[in-house]
Formats: sequence, C-alpha cells, structure tokens
Amino acid sequence: MAIPAQALLLHCTCAMEIFHFNPSSKNMNTIALGGRLRPQGAIRTRRIMAALLAASAVLCVPNGVSAAENDALSASLAAFGDAAAARRLEDQIADLVKKRNQAGMTKLVGQIAQNDGAFMEKMDSLTQAKNRVPDPEMTRIAMALGPCHHAGFLLRKMAFALADGQAKPIIRNGVIMIDGTHMDDMYAEQMSRCERLAKQPMRKIKIGSMCSVNGSGCDEDPDMD
Repeated sequence: MAIPAQALLLHCTCAMEIFHFNPSSKNMNTIALGGRLRPQGAIRTRRIMAALLAASAVLCVPNGVSAAENDALSASLAAFGDAAAARRLEDQIADLVKKRNQAGMTKLVGQIAQNDGAFMEKMDSLTQAKNRVPDPEMTRIAMALGPCHHAGFLLRKMAFALADGQAKPIIRNGVIMIDGTHMDDMYAEQMSRCERLAKQPMRKIKIGSMCSVNGSGCDEDPDMD
C-alpha cells in the first residue's frame, strides 16, 4: 500500500532524535536520545514511546538504494528482532554494571559499533536526509519493526550511555535503573511485549522498572512519578 509522501516526511522528522547515532563520535552518548540524558521527570514514558513508535511506523530513503543494501537492512532487522539475543545482551549489560566493569562496557559498545553501527548509522542518516522519497522496500522493513526491535535498539542505546559515563546506573532490589531517563523503563516495557509475542519464557527484567508494564515497582523509580 502506498503511503503519502507527507506522512513519510512527518514520521522521518519524528525519528530524527530517536535514531540519532554517531559511532565515530568521542562522546558515545550521542546514541542516548539525541545525545543527552533527559532531565529527571521531564519526559514521560508514553510521550517518548509515541515518538519511538511514530519513528518506526514509516521510514524513507533516497532513490537508488541497492538490493544488497536492502538485504543487509533486512538481516539487521532480523537480528534486532531476536528476543533471545536481546536477553543475552541484557544479561551482559547487567553483569557489567553490577561488577562495575567500565572497561568491559567500553569493549561491549565497541563490538556493538562494529556489528550494528553501520545499520544504526544508516537509520540515522535516513531520518536526517534532506531529499526524502518513499521507497517501498524500506517502508516494508520499517513497518515490520516490533517490540523486539525496539528493545534491541534501547539496549544498545543504554550500553553507549553507560560506557560514556553520563548514565549513572542505580541498583534497586537487584534491578538496574538509570535515573533521569526513560530508556530503561521503555526497554522493560518493550522486552515484556517482545517475549509475549515471541512466546518466549518471561523472565524477570534486569534493567528498568516494570511500573508501566504491570504497575509494580512504581514507588522505586523516581522517573515514574
């Protein structure tokens, strides 16, 4: 189904902050919601999620995207949509935080940049392109994004923010939270949806409050006031 160009432009504009990423930047926190952590309580989870879902609803690309590039994007999306892989990455991040292994976190984001940086940078460049035209293949791919993909994006964003040092994790009742941002809460919500849809065993979330998922732990997360 063809989507009006005006709608594509609107969604691309919404996506600019969500997918902002520069793996070559010295400040690796450029991946964290437009390059900075939001002031505590300034942005509510639902507002950010609305922007995230709008960003993923439709994407646009310049003319001339090759079949090979589209194949690569499809492969990356498949990897990001793997619920089990997201959980393994969550385990890695949580373990590094609990051990206060900053060197390990830096190494992890280096691997993320190497394996996924090109894909994430591509998404960023697409949303910021000045001359945007609809591309059926990219529209198809973008429309296929679901909660598992969002969880994968958010995990990688948090890893970069943690490695950068601007995100200060706090462990509450064994759960890692990052005050001043809703990335952790958004991850918990999207990962829960991902596991339900993928019919995966629902494990205890290690990162982020479950407040927006089932109403539990709201009093423990200052960002959910």
